[in-house]
Amino acid sequence: MSPRNTRTGATFERIIIPALEDQADFYEFFARGKRTRNNCRKLPDPFRSDRTHVLDILVKERASGAKIGISFKWQQSSGTAEEKIAFEFLRIAKFVERRQLDRGYIVLGGGGWTLKGYFLSSEFPKEFSSPGTSKVSVIDIETLITKINTRSL
Repeated sequence: MSPRNTRTGATFERIIIPALEDQADFYEFFARGKRTRNNCRKLPDPFRSDRTHVLDILVKERASGAKIGISFKWQQSSGTAEEKIAFEFLRIAKFVERRQLDRGYIVLGGGGWTLKGYFLSSEFPKEFSSPGTSKVSVIDIETLITKINTRSL
């Protein structure tokens, strides 16, 4: 049995970068493989005070200064990505509550999901009572690209 390719998420991120670059007059962004100043993608982990969490991409709207965190989850075959969605959802909500982010997205990609429809539904966020969850959305890659292209992140 060959080992799993655990770098698919990085490939997923690189798909988004050209869309953000096309909107460079509206968005500034910081991503893996791109120069980032002062490790701005790192935020104090709300659940482990001795650790930091690195966002996949941090986007800033140039005009408003709004900070938008983006987390990518890729599932091309059965695995653990589905189990991580709820915890990542809560983590981003905590960043919003602490005013470290204005809003956030978890972007799902790949064909190996069994619960993708549930995560993308309006029912999933209702499972959480944390106030910041109203500013966190689970979306697919097509929706993210549309939001970037229409400047509506």
